[in-house]
Amino acid sequence: AQTLSVRPDVLPPAALAELAVLQDSVVPFDTAIAIETIETELGGPLGAFFTEVSSEPVAAASLAQVYRAKLADGREVAVKVQRPKILEQVSKDLYVLRRAAEVYQRLIDRFAPQQKTNYVDLLNEWAVGFYTELDFRSEVDNLNAIRDVIVADADRVQPLVGAFAAGDGVARAAAGDGVAHAAAGDGVEHAAAPAAHASSSKPALTSSAKTAVDGVYVPYAVEELCTARVAVTEWIDGVKLSTCEPAEIKRLTPVAQEAFLVQLLEAGIFHADPHPGNLFRMSDGRLAILDFGLVARVRSTDQDTMVNAIVHLANKDFPSLVDDFIDLEILPKDTSRGTVVPLMDKALSPYIAGGGAQAFERRVRESYGIDADADLGKAVGGFQAMTQDALTVLNDVPFSIPPYFALLGRAFVTLEGIALQGDPDYAIIQAAYPFVSRKLLSSDRPAARRALQEALYAGAGRDDGRRSALNPRRLASLVASALDETGEDTIVPGGSIDFDAIGEDANATTLAKYVLGARGEAIRDFCEDEAVVVADALGRQAARRWFQRALDAPAAAARRLPFFGAALERALPDPATLTAPLPFLDNGTPRVIIASPREVLDAVAPPLDRDDELYALDVQKLLEDAAPDDDARKTLEVLLGGGAGGAGPLAAARTLLD
Repeated sequence: AQTLSVRPDVLPPAALAELAVLQDSVVPFDTAIAIETIETELGGPLGAFFTEVSSEPVAAASLAQVYRAKLADGREVAVKVQRPKILEQVSKDLYVLRRAAEVYQRLIDRFAPQQKTNYVDLLNEWAVGFYTELDFRSEVDNLNAIRDVIVADADRVQPLVGAFAAGDGVARAAAGDGVAHAAAGDGVEHAAAPAAHASSSKPALTSSAKTAVDGVYVPYAVEELCTARVAVTEWIDGVKLSTCEPAEIKRLTPVAQEAFLVQLLEAGIFHADPHPGNLFRMSDGRLAILDFGLVARVRSTDQDTMVNAIVHLANKDFPSLVDDFIDLEILPKDTSRGTVVPLMDKALSPYIAGGGAQAFERRVRESYGIDADADLGKAVGGFQAMTQDALTVLNDVPFSIPPYFALLGRAFVTLEGIALQGDPDYAIIQAAYPFVSRKLLSSDRPAARRALQEALYAGAGRDDGRRSALNPRRLASLVASALDETGEDTIVPGGSIDFDAIGEDANATTLAKYVLGARGEAIRDFCEDEAVVVADALGRQAARRWFQRALDAPAAAARRLPFFGAALERALPDPATLTAPLPFLDNGTPRVIIASPREVLDAVAPPLDRDDELYALDVQKLLEDAAPDDDARKTLEVLLGGGAGGAGPLAAARTLLD
């Protein structure tokens, strides 16, 4: 329900408003019970720990509610208190659901044995998440782990330790109710200001210097005051992201997306409950992520496969996507590709283009030839085809859903729903591609290097018989995508990614700086080997072009002479065939050979075969497209023997330096 509350493309406004109550406005339990819980958990009177506590909860959700409080050192904190007897309630619910899942699993095994999803395992994964979420110490560990990954070291200052309440042991109610707050979904959270920040006592999963996301903040925990049923964290002033203006949501969407992808594809631990109650726009414009009760972990091998899957999905390379789904254990190894690939195209292509559920439905209807306003029951032909494909998926495609995929899917759907509020055309796969490009270009993991090699060497215009040559346009496209925060430069009509599009903002200077800089270390290994191939192809092509221009020069000069120029041109011998003695050293011994200029040229710069010629033309076209201006483009043409005039010596020198 929390997930659906941010899907305006799925539900009408009235339903969204009702479901949004579940984010942080559930009926609270009595404050006296909350105080009793705090004192029991912390082992002392309330005033021994807090100088002020709000008289009423500032937010309440299904598992806990939050109070605003103040420590003796003046820091404001959020005190999260678990609901009484929630463990018993959750256990009863899970017991009923588990029994229902077992019955459903037996029905599936009996009547649809080709389906391999284990629904009991799926429920077990949710159950583990629920029980873990009820232990706030686990939530603090999750908070610290993710904070270490996505919050820069400069933003993480060690909080004061042991500075609790004043000596009288009396906690006073906070003045008024003017709390700029908010709280979060199941795990409930708060929202508040960028005060002092904490350093996690847990080791970081990955260096924050490499993975920190600009514009993202995670509040610190006051760990000395955290127990299984009480969590005390930094107070954050702000508003729920979903309540901001569309322009502000659109501004922060790339930030939230980057933070999630870093967690998923870099750290291997991700926030699995990013509903609107857990995402806040802070008063300083940053995005705060709250409530880490529900997280999921991903194996490094699955991370690599997900990167490949995003690349293949973005490029609509469905045959390769089948391999990714097999590696992720979504499809079995004996999958019928002839059956699955067309169905993938019909189901996923409309989704890649973005725009939410309504746009997806419209594109699916179009793919089956059904008018947008037509009644499905009356659109017989298209409806029958769509129904047949759905039955094929259910009966002939033995897919299964890995347990953690349910949590991953929920997170994706929720983030996409919030993003659609800011941009109705938002496409999450397209938007994720720049991040994936950066990961491919910087990762030293073997699987990522193989994926990069596949991307760079696929579709090359040349093959020397031993291996395909690197596709220079694809390299430029990957770098351009990595530099593009929105991914718009590489999107083509229909929503897929053009692997050969460079974008208007990319030029030779920016591409070279990326490849030669710290972020381009992985790509340089490919470029170093390929530079020899490129230099050879372009060098031979330029040499032969310049040679031909030199041969044509005497005839062209004679042709311009008045009266007898044409006759003189015909009388001139072919300079390419004139032989002459050429001295050279053979192991220190002087020798002389008789050879023509053409024979010398063929020895030094052999003719390019068809594949080499196409490859050289592709590289030349890439260099011209990436040239910073027209002068540079003209100079390149001259240097490579393909132009009749240059842009002047200064422009030529500048081009060479660039």
